[in-house]
This record gives sequence, structure tokens and C-alpha cells, in this order.
Amino acid sequence: MTPRPERSLPLRVLPSPGESLDSWLERTARRSGLPVRRLLPVLGLPTGQLGGHHALVSGTPTSVLRRMERQAGLQLGRLDTTVVERYAGLGWEPLRGSRYCPQCLSEHSGRWAIRWRLPWVFACTGHLLLMPDRCPGCGQMPRRYLAGPAGLHPPGTCPNLIRRGQLCGTDLTAAPCQRLTQDDPRMSTQRWINHGLDRVEAGQADAVTDLTDVQAVITWLRSRCTAAEFAAHGPPAVRAFTRYMTLRTDGHRPEQFAFTDPLLVAAVASHAVALLRADTPDTVMTYLAPLLGRGGHVAVNSLGRPQPVKLSTSRWRTLSPGLQQRLLHTVDTHLSPLDRLRYRSCTAYPRLPDQAAAVAQRARWIPQLLWPDWTIRLLPAHGFFTDTLRAVLSTALLMPGNPQRRLATITAHLRPHHLGAAPATVILGRLNDVSTDDDVLEVICRITDLLDTRGAPIDYQRRRSVITTDLLSAGQWRDVCFAADAHPGEDRRHLDARRYLYQQLTGNDLTTVGGNLAMGKRADRSAYLAFVASLTTPLRHQLHEYAAAHLRGLGIDEPVTWAPPGHLADGLVLPGRDPDDIDLTTITRLVIEQEQTLGAVARTLGTSIDHIRLALDRIHRPPRQWGRNAAPATHRTQQRARALLTREFFQREYLHAGKTLRQLETETGLHRKILADYATQAGIPLKNATQREPTPIDQAWLHEQYVTQRRSFPDIAKELGVSEMTVTRAAHRHAIPVRPAGITSHPHIITSLGNGFPPDVRAAAEGQLHGWLRLRRFQQAMAHPSLTTAAGHLGVHISALVTQLQRLERDIGTPLFHRGTRNQPMRPTEHGAKLLDTLNQPQIHALLEEHGQPIRGWAPDDPRRTRPPQATAG
Repeated sequence: MTPRPERSLPLRVLPSPGESLDSWLERTARRSGLPVRRLLPVLGLPTGQLGGHHALVSGTPTSVLRRMERQAGLQLGRLDTTVVERYAGLGWEPLRGSRYCPQCLSEHSGRWAIRWRLPWVFACTGHLLLMPDRCPGCGQMPRRYLAGPAGLHPPGTCPNLIRRGQLCGTDLTAAPCQRLTQDDPRMSTQRWINHGLDRVEAGQADAVTDLTDVQAVITWLRSRCTAAEFAAHGPPAVRAFTRYMTLRTDGHRPEQFAFTDPLLVAAVASHAVALLRADTPDTVMTYLAPLLGRGGHVAVNSLGRPQPVKLSTSRWRTLSPGLQQRLLHTVDTHLSPLDRLRYRSCTAYPRLPDQAAAVAQRARWIPQLLWPDWTIRLLPAHGFFTDTLRAVLSTALLMPGNPQRRLATITAHLRPHHLGAAPATVILGRLNDVSTDDDVLEVICRITDLLDTRGAPIDYQRRRSVITTDLLSAGQWRDVCFAADAHPGEDRRHLDARRYLYQQLTGNDLTTVGGNLAMGKRADRSAYLAFVASLTTPLRHQLHEYAAAHLRGLGIDEPVTWAPPGHLADGLVLPGRDPDDIDLTTITRLVIEQEQTLGAVARTLGTSIDHIRLALDRIHRPPRQWGRNAAPATHRTQQRARALLTREFFQREYLHAGKTLRQLETETGLHRKILADYATQAGIPLKNATQREPTPIDQAWLHEQYVTQRRSFPDIAKELGVSEMTVTRAAHRHAIPVRPAGITSHPHIITSLGNGFPPDVRAAAEGQLHGWLRLRRFQQAMAHPSLTTAAGHLGVHISALVTQLQRLERDIGTPLFHRGTRNQPMRPTEHGAKLLDTLNQPQIHALLEEHGQPIRGWAPDDPRRTRPPQATAG
């Protein structure tokens, strides 16, 4: 049938508040004595385009509603309240049929409420009952289809068609239903939902959010619920769930196992609303646990420890942001540290992971090792290996908002060798345990938020790709050192300088870099850190300038180094110290002046060694004063000589003024040999250039003084009034064998003992430098259980103590002690015990006290030291 021309209805019926459109149309048809199908074309609805009562309340065009209002004399927009579109913002899928309250049908002359078609309206709060969803006669959901005779049946009866031309007609006002008590949680749930629907109808947006979350949580719960979730609502609810699951798995038609049974809907809706209304974390976790697949129990691993929860974000994304935050706060303590960062659940604004592209972009701004300033803030005074911690924290900066769970995939943007998830989890967990209120994880999230919103002035990813390891050639290193008045040193010092530059420029971990800059051994790391700690201010500045020039040469307009601002840590209590929270004057006194080790200074100040190293960067450290023959001094001399000793200079001063090379030496401070070399290079002929006769020194006398009496060259030169070099040349000229440099040429500083001393003491001290000190160290060491303990007590390095005791055993010719083991302390041998008894004799003890003290600035048995001061003969 086609719609007929619009005309006013002669017999009109006003819709009741909350009544559905199909119910109003039935009452209108019944007033006119017509079936509904005859009435619909009059109102502009072709019956061929409608599938039944459900199609009337869902999908009726707005233009048709306006026509109905005009024909029925209703207020404009009145019929908008009779269709389910008014609840479209909730995301609820209306029932394809309707539940009903028998008593409401009886009391309101068979009128059907539009809310009865909503899936989560399952109870009548006025009559305290669960509303049936089936007709007891035909077994179908009422008002699903529009039967031909509908409208002529009595009010309150079932309008379902059971056979052609025959309606069911069962009296629904007498349908059996389950009664509830006033304090039943299902009734409380329905009142909460009804209140929300009232607010939605009043246009309150926050109510839409609450009821949307109800839909999301119920849908989530339906996929995970078990019979246990229905046990609290009695055996009928458990039987209904069992029947539902049986129909679902037995291949029945979808409408036969639809989740519409009021016993099922009431149970899951009550669970969902209880979750939304929970006001304490423990209560929230009680209702959230089934959604996490734990059945309300905390899982444990093989060691009996709580197993962290793993979240599947597909369901969480259907929740509103506010509910997501509340639930993520609740599960925060049940997540691993990496997942706490991923969801930012440790912060005030947790949220689900972002897109992977955003995290990949963030990797551009992050170095492989955390910035030094932030390392100090997050590094406890002891208990953590710095490089590993820095690598873990840089990796942690990639975690907030990251949808990836596999750590190797996450770190692929950052480092070639990924860190294992277990070590990263352990380190972050330990680090967070020593902080306050998850402040470590909080500050990591703050830094990532800054990088995501503002980026950083350094693109580390670009630097990692374009900056290679071929930095600072040997010639450039010499130029840098001489410009800073520093000594280039050996190849190792040059290598460490290249490592320093590479790490400053790229922020890379030197254990992952290829080529000759790789640093795999612990000794390499120790030597590198010692080099960095020894940098003077001018040398550090020159290296910085070289790095800046290298960036400019690559076309990179960025600062050499950068770090996120320190105010990101405001209000947080972190495990380490603020980098500026240290007295630089104290550092200067302890490290530079007193030459204490960095570890000792760190223990004194209660901070980490890395904090001391960072403080050394900020202390002005002038270049050391070099001897005139050292490379920096020689370079300065050569620079000055090249600038001064020109051809014009020699013509003016040497040729025209008639000054001698000795006079020019006095005036310029440059040695005569340098003056002669530059004069020759300038083509200036030198006067008296022929070699003079050597100073005459009698060969027999020199042999007697040097070989027989073992006097030194300086002593002989002083007696003759000539230079030491003159005596040395005379010895070579007369073929007199020259002793090696050292104490053998200075017998006055070697201890001599008489025959009255014990053989072991004489073997150790006589003719030996610092023999008494070695005896004293042996006596002191034997009072301790191990060499390590003894070295710590004596304030010497373990290697120095071992070297001294080995030298003592070599001089005496026998082992003196047994080293300590796990089950037995260090102890002297039989010969060593006799030596200890000898050293306790009063005469020997007095000599130990007098000669067995170390001389400051002189390490015995160290060939790198200069000549010691004179000692008193014993």
C-alpha cells in the first residue's frame, strides 16, 4: 500500500509520557476500529517498507513523524520521545521486541513504554519485579513483528502472529515474573540506570558518558563471565546462564540464545554498575578482576610471587576516558613497571597507548644513554651500575604510550642491541622502590610528554646515522691539546678523546659502537672515565669547539649537548641528587688539592661517583705547569720561535747589532740551539761555528771517582764547575761504562746495615730503597684476614700492596704468607712468623717506626715516579 494524501485524523489519542510509537499507533487504530496496517498508509507509512513493531520505533523517518503530529494535532516534536532514536547517543542496540511489566500493562490499559525496548532496562522499580522478555503463550519476545490484525486485539495481550491471520492473544498482564525486594542490588542497579536515562532525556551530557560505559562494561563482561558471576543472584540466574551457553554452543538460531533473559541482564548490569559506582581501589579491583581474566584471584608465578597483569586494550578503548583513568589507576599496582609506563598508570592522567608512529618520532630525541644531568637525579648513591641504568632509563622513555609489548621491537629505533625485558623490569622496579610515591616513573612520563609536545633541539637519530667513528685525527688531537696547553700523551689518550667526542655528539653507548671505539672491557671503561675526569677546562673547551665545528661541517645546526630542563623534577623525590646540589669548592679541595679518590669523595659527601664526575666538569681546572722539555712547553716555544725568529730579526739583532747567540738567548729566553737552527733556516751565517775543543777531564781520575767511588755525574760536575752533560760526554769519550739511571748512582740514599742485624732484615732493607717500608707493610698486613681488608685499612691500592709483598718475598727468597680463602683468613708461613717475631724486637721495631713510613707523593716500586728524597741510613 502507498501512503495516502495527508489529512487530519477524525479520532485522536494523545501519547502517554514514555509511551512507545507502536503502542500509541495501536491505541489510535483501536479507537478507530481499524487494524494498524490499515492506519499506517493514512499516516504516510507504506506497510511494505516496515518489518513490524520494531521498525516503527526504530528507523521511522523524521518527516513521517512530523506528518503524524500534524495529522493527530500533536505538538511539534512530541513523537520524538516515542522512538528509540532519542537514546542513540548511548550506543545501546535496542531489543528487537520488548520486555514488559504485567502490572504496568494492567494499570495503564495495555500501554507499552519505549524504555522497555532498551537492552539494559530489565526491572520495574515501581512494582519490584524483573520484566519478562517472552510471552508465556507463544514463547516469543512480544512486539517483534507487526501482525495484520494488530490493533484489533484487546489491550495488554500478545500481538504476535502464531499462524496466518491469528494472533497469540495471551494475556500478558497475568504473565508470571520474579519478584525482587527493595534492597536487592538488581533493583538498585535499575534505579541507577533509570536515573541516568532521566538525565539523558533532560539533555545532561555526563549521563550519556555513564550509560555508554555501562554498555561497554556489559559487553566486555558478557565475553568473560562464568557461572560464578551469577551465583550471587540465586540458582535461577545460574540456570539461565547455563541454558544460554547451551543454546549458544548447540547451533540454535541467534534469536533463540540472544542475551535478553532478565536474569542474565540483571546480573551483568548489576556487576557493571557496581564497577562504575565503586569508590575504593579494592572495591574496583573486586569487580574488575573478572574482566581481566583472573576470576577475582591474583595469579602467581612459579616462585609464588604475584604475576603482573597484562591488559588487552581493545576492550578498554570502548570505555570513556574518565573510566579508563580510574580503572588504570586501580590496576596500577598489579602491572609490571614497563606496563605502568606504557599506560602512564603511575601518573595523575593515565591513558591507553598512543599510535606507534608517535613513539617512533620520540625516539629521535632520545640518546642511547640517559642525559648525565638526569642520570644524577635518578642514580642512587650505590647499588646500581651506571651504564646499565642509563641504558634502561633511555629505553624506559620509549615506553609511555607505546602500543608494542615486545621490547626488541620498541628499542629497534634506539639501539642495535636491545635490553632484555626482565633486566629492565628488575632495574626499574628496584629504582622505583628506593623513590617516593612512584616518582621515578612519574618523571619518566613527564620527560616523554615534553618530548612529544615540544621535541628537542637535538635529533639523536640523525646523529646516530651520519656521525661516524672517524673523529679527531692524530694531527687534530695534537692541535687541540697544544691549543689547550695539554699533553697529547700516547695513543690510548687519543683513543679516549675520540670516545669522549663520539659520546658527546651521539649520546651512544660505547659498548654498542663498532670499530676501534668499542669499549668492551672493564679496564677500558675505567681508563676512559679517568681520562674524562682529568680533562682541564681549556681542553674540554677545545674538544667542545671541535665537536661544534664537526656538526657545522655536516650541515647540522644544533647544540653539541642538551638535556630536558630540571624543573620537570619539581615536587618529586628522586633517588639521586640534583646536579647543582653539591659544593664545588669542597670538590676542588678534596679532589684537586687533596687528591682523594672519587669514590672516597662520593662517600664523604653521600652521593654517587657520577655526581662527582659531573661536578668536575663545572670546576675551572687550569692547565698544569709543564717542564720546559714537555711537549706542551716545547710546542709553545716552537710557536714563539716561529713568530719571533724571522730573517729580519737575525739581520737586525745578530748581523747589524752584533749580538751573540748567548746574548740573544738571554734576551729572548730561547735556547742557543733553537736560535742557531732558525738562523740556519733563515740563511744567516753564524760566527765561530767551528766546534770548540772539549773540556779536558782526566780519564783515570774520572774512572776512579765514578766507577770506584761510585760518585754521580752531578756530584763530579759540581766539583769541576762544569755542567753535568760535560761530564757525561767525557765518560762516553773515555769509554767509561755508565750506570743506568736510578738509585744505583746515589748510594747515599740507600739504607746500609751492619752485620749485627738478622739476615732476613738485611736482605729486605740493605741496599734497597724503601725496604723498611715493605717490612712495615708485611707486619701490618698480617694483622688482617685478607689483603683486600689490609689495603683498605692502610689506604693503599690492593695492587700496590701485592707488589710490595711480592718484592719482599723475592728479596728474602721464600714465601712469607698464605693468602686468605673463603673459609680461612690470611696467615704467615713458618718463615713469615719468624720474621714477624724478629720485627717485634725493640731495635728492629724502632727502625721500622723511623724508616717504615711512606713518603707523600712517592709510591715505592713504581718506576713511573721521579727520584725520591734523601733517606737516613739505618
